[in-house]
Amino acid sequence: MNTALAQGLNDTLAAAKQDLFGVGIDLVRTGRMQRIWERSGTGPSQMILMEDEQREFVRASDPVRFLASRFAAKEAIVKAMGTGFANGIWFQDVGSVTDDRGSLRIIYSDRGEQKRLNLGIEDAFVTIDECDGYFFACVLLTKSQQDPA
Repeated sequence: MNTALAQGLNDTLAAAKQDLFGVGIDLVRTGRMQRIWERSGTGPSQMILMEDEQREFVRASDPVRFLASRFAAKEAIVKAMGTGFANGIWFQDVGSVTDDRGSLRIIYSDRGEQKRLNLGIEDAFVTIDECDGYFFACVLLTKSQQDPA
């Protein structure tokens, strides 16, 4: 690798690190969600999903896969925030919905939004993938350029 290219990559990585708040990942086995579904039916969806997620859930062709994917996203979000499901954050405080282009975007309840602002989080990016019976979610959060509230 030439020196100019290496320096450019180092500069890019340094800039990205300054803007990065947190990264969170999670893996959910679909079979585990299937067993929960068989025992409890739609009950867990009402406890786990935010209202906007519920609207997508009722239209999902495979509710178990939907729950597994969105639970993985929620876990990844709170890991990236550094809170876990504690410190003022619960299942219905963070979530993900599909936008008009078919991409996922992260959403927050009023309490989740306040926590996001207090932590100094600006943007949020999420991706979910499925492989061999597992859903994998990855979340990237960026820092706000303003001081946290």
